[in-house]
Amino acid sequence: MTVALASTAVRILSRSLGDLSMRPLLKMGTSAMNDDDERRPNQTRDLIVPSRLDNLSVDEMTSLRNRLQAEIARLEQEIDRRAEARRAADALFKQRAD
Repeated sequence: MTVALASTAVRILSRSLGDLSMRPLLKMGTSAMNDDDERRPNQTRDLIVPSRLDNLSVDEMTSLRNRLQAEIARLEQEIDRRAEARRAADALFKQRAD
């Protein structure tokens, strides 16, 4: 692969993936931080659906449902973003293979 082609591929993937290569690293031995990690507290407990719903009020169930729907929407956006990046990369490399 030529340098120009490699450079083009990196530019396309960087735009599609939000330029992950430029994100700051945590202390040695840890992975790169995601912007969402900095803004979002760990909300895993807030998203756990209890096995017994009869212990929750209607307001609590409504609130839980709204939080889950927001997380589902966030997941769908990320899936779409990554799928688009993959399609862009596949198109680039398929074009060069022809």
